[in-house]
Amino acid sequence: MWDWAIIALVVLTALASAALPLAALRQWRGRWRLLAALPLAALLLWGVAVIALGHTGWPLQLFIWAMLTLVYMMALMTLRRMIMKAAPSFPRS
Repeated sequence: MWDWAIIALVVLTALASAALPLAALRQWRGRWRLLAALPLAALLLWGVAVIALGHTGWPLQLFIWAMLTLVYMMALMTLRRMIMKAAPSFPRS
């Protein structure tokens, strides 16, 4: 029972952390959109590797991806906001 609880927690954490890049993909344009898509591309490549190689430690790896995605997206959002405030004429794409 605890195994399923941990797997559910990891999957829910990953889904929650994927919400940030998905929201950015909807709202941002140009190179910002490309930068927001990087964590999702990494997740896709990792998923293919897990399926192909049959990793047994995938819950831990998924949790690590979720945490790194949160840190990356917060840094990216902060950088974007700083650039937009510093240069209002900066292209928004």
